[in-house]
Amino acid sequence: MKPLLTLLAALILASCTAGNAPAAPPLAGSQWVLKAMSGWEMGKAPQVPTLNFQSDTQVGGRGGCNSWGGSYELKGTSVRFGQMRSTLMACAYGMDVETRFHEMLREVRTLTVAGDTLTLGGDGGGELATFFRASAAVPP
Repeated sequence: MKPLLTLLAALILASCTAGNAPAAPPLAGSQWVLKAMSGWEMGKAPQVPTLNFQSDTQVGGRGGCNSWGGSYELKGTSVRFGQMRSTLMACAYGMDVETRFHEMLREVRTLTVAGDTLTLGGDGGGELATFFRASAAVPP
């Protein structure tokens, strides 16, 4: 009888969470490659933009031409990217993609991960960009 009571107590405690907010997905150490972004066509940049979550607060990657980095804050599925810094190379191709990519990051308000797909959304819940996990052999 005692093991049953212990199990019930554990289940009750497990169901008591601080609010019903979805848990933040673990991102530190994950790398993502852009699959789709509003205003972007595949193959338009010499280098496909990436997101590399270096820690629980730092992010970086490639923007289409330059390397970039900065901070982010994730609470549940709400995310804000902070001020970004970037190298200053001028590329013959890819600068327009890079500009759009950085504009998109400023618009991001939500982040969800489902398997090997990361989705960034805006204020109205609309999808701004999707990424596939860099370790995935083929984009889903």
